[in-house]
Amino acid sequence: MSSNSPEPVLHDRYGFKRTFDAVSQEDQDRFDREYREIERRRSQKWAQLLLRNKGELPPKSDKVKRYIRKGIPKELRARSWYHYCGADKLREENPAIYVALTYREFQDRQQGYTKETNKVLEWIEILERDVHRTFPENTKFQVNRAESQSIPRIPTPTPKASSDLSLVSSVDDDSDSSIVDSDSDFDNVPSEGETSRPSRSKPAQPGQANDNDEPESPWYRISPTEHLTPVERLQRSPSRSNSAHSIKSNRSRRSRSNSQRQSGDDKLAAEVPPPPVPSIPVWELNPYLCSLRRILAAFAYYSWPHPDPARALPHPCSYNIGYCQSLNFIVGMLLLVYGEGEPGYAATTPLSKNDTRIDVEEKVFWTLVVIVDQLLPKEMYGNTLEGTRIEQEILWRWILGQRGSKFGVGRVAKWVDHMETSEVPRSPKIRAKDRANMGQGGSGMPPLSMVTTQWFMTLFINVLPVETALRVWDCFFYQGEKVLMRVALTLLKIHEEQILAFEDPLEAWKFVKDMPQRMYDCHRLLEICFKPRHPINPFEETTTMQLENEDGARRSTSVKVRRGVGTVSTKLIEKYRELAIEERKSTTGPEQQ
Repeated sequence: MSSNSPEPVLHDRYGFKRTFDAVSQEDQDRFDREYREIERRRSQKWAQLLLRNKGELPPKSDKVKRYIRKGIPKELRARSWYHYCGADKLREENPAIYVALTYREFQDRQQGYTKETNKVLEWIEILERDVHRTFPENTKFQVNRAESQSIPRIPTPTPKASSDLSLVSSVDDDSDSSIVDSDSDFDNVPSEGETSRPSRSKPAQPGQANDNDEPESPWYRISPTEHLTPVERLQRSPSRSNSAHSIKSNRSRRSRSNSQRQSGDDKLAAEVPPPPVPSIPVWELNPYLCSLRRILAAFAYYSWPHPDPARALPHPCSYNIGYCQSLNFIVGMLLLVYGEGEPGYAATTPLSKNDTRIDVEEKVFWTLVVIVDQLLPKEMYGNTLEGTRIEQEILWRWILGQRGSKFGVGRVAKWVDHMETSEVPRSPKIRAKDRANMGQGGSGMPPLSMVTTQWFMTLFINVLPVETALRVWDCFFYQGEKVLMRVALTLLKIHEEQILAFEDPLEAWKFVKDMPQRMYDCHRLLEICFKPRHPINPFEETTTMQLENEDGARRSTSVKVRRGVGTVSTKLIEKYRELAIEERKSTTGPEQQ
C-alpha cells in the first residue's frame, strides 16, 4: 500500500466513526476485548432472568434495577427500554395516533395551510434542516447525495372526498398500525395530463365550512397513498418518463393510442420547454433519515396545537414544543437501537408493505413522548428552555453549591465558585473559536452550565462515547431524571484532581467540556456512579483526614473512604426545583409572570 494512501476509516458496531483524540486506539481495543466478556456474562444472567419469568421482562424490583445498572445486553436493549419506560402502555392507550399524525402535514397542505397560518409547518421546515445533520458520519445515516439529483418527484395523488379516505381509528388486534393496503395505491393517481396541486383556497376558519373545498375530513382520516415516499411511488407507479411534458388536456390524451401519444409529446416538447423537475430530498433516500423526519414531524403535530380546535388531540403534550434541536439526536439514537434487532427495518420495500419500519417508528415516537412528558421536567424543550435553565440551577447552585460535600464533590464546588466569581485572568492561548463559545469578558471562568446544558438536553448523546451513553440510557429509562444528575456528579468526581489542578479559567472550562469523551470505559463510570458514598463493609480501608474543630484547632481523624456520589433522590430534586421556581417568581415582575 502506498504511504500516501489515506488510512481506512474505522466504525464501531453502531456505525459511528471511531475517534482516538481522547482515548488511544490501543486502549479502546483493549477495553473492547474485556467488555465483550462482560457482555457475554450479562447476556447469560439476563437469559436466566427471562427464563424464570417465562420469557417476559420481569416487573420492576431491586434485582432488576441491579441488573440494569450492570448493563442490558445489546439484543435486549430496545425491548427493555420500550417496556420499562412505559412507552408500550402509552401506545396501547393511544392506538393509531402516530399513524394519523404522519398524514396531518399532507392534509394541511391540501387544505391550503401555510407556515404563516399553521406554526407546525414552520417547525417542519426547521427540523428538515437538521435531518441530514443528524449523525452525518454514521454509516446508517449516510446517503449518496448524487442520487437525489437523478430521481424525479412523482406528483402526490389528490384524495377523493370519501372512498380515498380510510378511517384509522380502529386497529386490528394482530397489527401495530393501520396502513391501507397498497394494492390500490395508484387507483387515484392523476392521468398523464393532470397534476395534483394543493388547494389555493384559504383554510376554513374554526367552525366554518370551506366553500372551495370538499368537506374537511376529521384529523384521523388519511390518504391511501401519502404513506409512500416519492421514491416508493416511483417504484410502484407506471412509467412516467414523459410526465414533465404532459400538459395536454385529459380528454385528448385518453383518446390517443400509445404511438400517437409519443409523437404528440415529442412535437409538444419541441415547442414548449419542459418545466424543471425537483429532486428528491436527501432524507427520502435513506430509511433512517426518512423515519427520523416522519417521527419529528409527527411529534411537532403532537406537541403543538393545531389552528383548528376540531383537530385537537385527546391527550396532547403537556407543554408546547413543536421542534427543538437535540430531539433529532435522541430520535436518531432510538432508531439505531430499535431498528438494530429488526432485520426488515431498512428494507427497500415500499413503506406500505414494510410493517416492521412502521412498527419501529411508532415505538420510537412513543418513547420520545415518554422522555419529554414523563422522564424529564416540564418545559425542558419549550420555546424559552425554562425547564433546562432550572435544571442547571438545581445542579450547580443547589446540589453542587449547597450540598457538594454530601455527594463527595465539595472541593470541586468551592473551586467552581472561586473560578467563576474571582477576577482570574484568562489565558491568551485559547483558540478564538473556543473563546467565542465561552462568552464575553476578560477574567473569570464562564458558567459551566453552558457545558452541562448540552449534557442534559441530548441525554449525553455526542457527549459521552456511544456505548457509555447507551449504558446511561439503560438506567435513565428505568429511573428517570435523577440518573442524569448522578452521572454529571460522577464525571466531576472522577476528574476531581485534574480539575483542581487548573489555574487558568478558560483551559479549565475547555477541559470540563471535553472530559466526558475520556469515559470510554463505560463499566467503570457506571460502577462508580452507583457506588454508595461510604463503603458498606465497616472493615474496608480508611484514610486519615485533617479536620478543624470549632475553636480553629486542627485534628487528625480516620474516616471511611468516599467511593461514589451516593443517591440523588427524586424528592431532593423536586424540592430544589420548587425553590428555584419560587425564587424566579419573586424576582419576576407582575407583567412577566
